[in-house]
Amino acid sequence: MTVTTPAPDTSPAEILRDAHGIPHVLAVTPADALYGQGRACGQDRRWQIEFMRLRAEGRTAEVFGESCVEWDTFARRARLDAVAEQMYHASSDRTRRLLRAYADGVNSTLAETAPPAPELAALDHEPEPWRPWTPISVFIMHHVLFGRFTTKLFRLHACRATGSDALRFWAFEGSEHDPTVPPMPDQQFLREILDLTRPTPAAGSPVGETVNLGDPMSGSNAWGVSAARSTTGSPIVAGDPHRFLELPGIYEQFHLASTDPAQSFDVVGFAFAGVPGVPHFAQGPEIAWGITNAMADYQDLYVERLTRDEDGTLLVEVPGGHRVPATVHTEQIAVRDSAFVAVEVITTHNGAVVFGGPDEPFAMSLRSPLLSEDVTFDAPLDLLFARSVSDVEAALSSWVEPVNRAVIAHRDGTTVTHVAGRVPVRAPENYWLPVPGWDERYQWKGYEAGSLGDPGFDPKVADGGVSVTANQRISAVPALQPITTECVEAFRADRITTRLDALDTVDPEDCADIHRDVVLDQAAVVQQLLARVVGNSPAAEGIRQRILAWDRTMAADSTDAFLFAEVRSQLVLGVARTDALAPLRGPHGFPAVFQPWFVPEPRLATAITTMIANCTLIGIDIDEVAAAALDAVVARTETIGHVPDWGTVHVLAPIHGFDLVGASPRHPELFATLRPTPLPLAGDSECVFANASAVGTHVCITGSAARYVWDLADPHASRWVVPLGASGDPDSEHFQDQARLWADGRLIPVARDWAALRAQDAEATHQTTSTATPTATPTKGESCPR
Repeated sequence: MTVTTPAPDTSPAEILRDAHGIPHVLAVTPADALYGQGRACGQDRRWQIEFMRLRAEGRTAEVFGESCVEWDTFARRARLDAVAEQMYHASSDRTRRLLRAYADGVNSTLAETAPPAPELAALDHEPEPWRPWTPISVFIMHHVLFGRFTTKLFRLHACRATGSDALRFWAFEGSEHDPTVPPMPDQQFLREILDLTRPTPAAGSPVGETVNLGDPMSGSNAWGVSAARSTTGSPIVAGDPHRFLELPGIYEQFHLASTDPAQSFDVVGFAFAGVPGVPHFAQGPEIAWGITNAMADYQDLYVERLTRDEDGTLLVEVPGGHRVPATVHTEQIAVRDSAFVAVEVITTHNGAVVFGGPDEPFAMSLRSPLLSEDVTFDAPLDLLFARSVSDVEAALSSWVEPVNRAVIAHRDGTTVTHVAGRVPVRAPENYWLPVPGWDERYQWKGYEAGSLGDPGFDPKVADGGVSVTANQRISAVPALQPITTECVEAFRADRITTRLDALDTVDPEDCADIHRDVVLDQAAVVQQLLARVVGNSPAAEGIRQRILAWDRTMAADSTDAFLFAEVRSQLVLGVARTDALAPLRGPHGFPAVFQPWFVPEPRLATAITTMIANCTLIGIDIDEVAAAALDAVVARTETIGHVPDWGTVHVLAPIHGFDLVGASPRHPELFATLRPTPLPLAGDSECVFANASAVGTHVCITGSAARYVWDLADPHASRWVVPLGASGDPDSEHFQDQARLWADGRLIPVARDWAALRAQDAEATHQTTSTATPTATPTKGESCPR
């Protein structure tokens, strides 16, 4: 047991560790609680949060060298850290106080004599102190690529490379006549925007291996069970977010409590590493909530007309034809073992210019509510103090982005569903492609009201009913459905609903079991395709017949699941190799750091229903590709010598920060210890048990980044799990102690009893900290297993 003595006249906070090393912070004041959260995060994720800080500030090249200059250039030009500072100063006194406390907690760990994280040691890098707005900067960095601007870049490239039918071919749903889908641009607009954004002829294809980031659509599941439907007599909220699986994980489990009578809370939930609070998934004594991606489109790209006058002043054309000075300054990117790189940071009336510039073929700015508007960071921290549904609604009313659907429930039996976040109202073309920044037609005209701004909308779930949100389009309820081009097909939502409808009453264990559901209804479209072709050989025909007879369960021990996944991969690879799509391999004219979003195979796999339906649009014979896919699977299984189980190839393979910057191969000994066990996995991207598989390799890079079941009747009976563990240190027993549980679909109980937590001293770390800098050297008590 390690004890740190607080300074005089400060309110101490206890950091207790449960059997899984999860931090439980008990404090007298909210600021002390968040100081403890920051301190625990600094201890558990020392390398991870330093890497995130560097990325958010555009300083990774200082540590990794020239390979990171492109990302740093984007971060500087997008002004991620500068916007975070503005948000900090615009936020309430309470929010600023809590952010300062959290940053102080992180900083309290920097001078500790514990061995540095192995990544920091390998790089010979010393972390720098956090500023009060650094947590906001990290939050923005997490989510700037979460919107749809990268999809618009890909569509632009696809239209250049393969023609105007690309927009329809790459549609994820095929629901263009739905009133919540904006009309596609006409041919005149398409010709205009392609002419305005022609890349330089010298622009080459990105060099080097592209990191496979898996499924380009970020999804999640969440469902709420009303009190009348629950066996407990109170609502249940359950769900899981689907994101890139990171090493260490993006989410940390936390239990935070303040005993201040005027500002008390006692909440468990998942925090973003490096960000205070537990904004997305949390439970207090009587309130709980969980969110999913609403699939809203809230980011726009504007083509800018930039010129310089005779004095060298940079001018930008605004609606009405006038030219006004742009805001310009220059920053210097420090590069390890190389010279500084100057970056011109330009801001127009539309937003920050992130691609191109006045001396390049085109300039393109990014407008996003979080980056371009006067906003605060109040909502994520106001949620800590929520005790009622109306408290959560009030906090979410100022939520900016990402835009989420939220399922909220109270112990009194109330269950509601909402959309939270700012979705701009603008022209249909904005949703599909970059638009001219000087044309009034494409300017924002306010924001959609959404459910929280619609006084006529009743968000309550009916007695005996359920609310299921899994990124599907909910056109029948406009208040819950932002205008957008892309939602996920309703396979997961329908499957969860089917499972719930089969139960007269639902208990928390039923919800835990639904988490483990591995039925893949999306597979039906591939089976329908195979039903109309014939294998070119007896072996190919045998595989076809097996897949047609298969029950669509992606069980880890299923050989039929492997055959299906292999046929699907070969089908996607076959379509991607056709002459019709070959031009996509050509240069796209954008920085190579964005190359993962230009790889066609993950998009084809995600949109496999419309891919199969739309191949005729661009002259692809999908039946011929399917027959060739069967032949390829025959060759593959003959090479292996047998048909493997699905779990043999579908294994956990999270992405480390070194992978993102291409540094992993330079540190083989380090990664021999850092890579977690490649555990076999069931499920697939559109199963409820959403462990996606990468095209070709089948490894799981994208999937359930956390799972939870919040029991409103008995918070002590709630349960949760993360893919790895609480610690980012490979030498810690909590580095991957939850991994096998997560891989099996099991959850662990949420420990909430403070007396019981204190009784675990022999197995947990117990610290007393404060928001002040400690005045005494830590002293050793009982040994700490961490």
